[in-house]
Amino acid sequence: MASGNFLLRLEEVSFGYKRSKPVIKNLSWTVRQGDLWLLKGPNASGKSTLLKLITGVLKPNSGKIHCSEQWENRAVLLDVTGFIPSVTVMTQMVAYAKMFNGDAEHSLQQMNIPQEFWYKKFSELSAGMRQRARLSILFLKRNPEVIIIDEPFKDLDKDGISLFIDHMKKWYNDGKTIIMCAQAEEGIGEIFDIKVPQFPIGN
Repeated sequence: MASGNFLLRLEEVSFGYKRSKPVIKNLSWTVRQGDLWLLKGPNASGKSTLLKLITGVLKPNSGKIHCSEQWENRAVLLDVTGFIPSVTVMTQMVAYAKMFNGDAEHSLQQMNIPQEFWYKKFSELSAGMRQRARLSILFLKRNPEVIIIDEPFKDLDKDGISLFIDHMKKWYNDGKTIIMCAQAEEGIGEIFDIKVPQFPIGN
């Protein structure tokens, strides 16, 4: 589904939380409109760090990151995005909705979260339902061009995985660009034309 239009380009990018120990070293990488990238690899191999670099949470120690205007129109769910355990799901979704000018109820419905859970404290939900709540944040952004997700399938049951893959199908067929980290493909390699770089990369 890639159109070939440039969205993001990394040129010789290196990053380390300690400069003497780079997590990512001399990475050159291009993302084009309609790409679906699955970043696979073991823990601490740099996947989440790369997502933080391309979303501006972190700045590279060296190298350059070039972005198109379309790149800025994105929905993002990183490992640092979450909910306060002692606060209700709806209270926090409303706060996120104000940030993205989105609809909290509509977004929760996209992940089939029953209303009985909306007003429970986040800590009272099962692990799978907590992950559905986190994923619902992605639907607050109206018509994003790019979707960036860290470990979307973590803790989801089969129904949750199937539901999220259905959303991915729609994004993919609409020509959206998707970049995700995942420990496992969950069968998506049989559905999408994915690009799978192995980590650690740039070393």
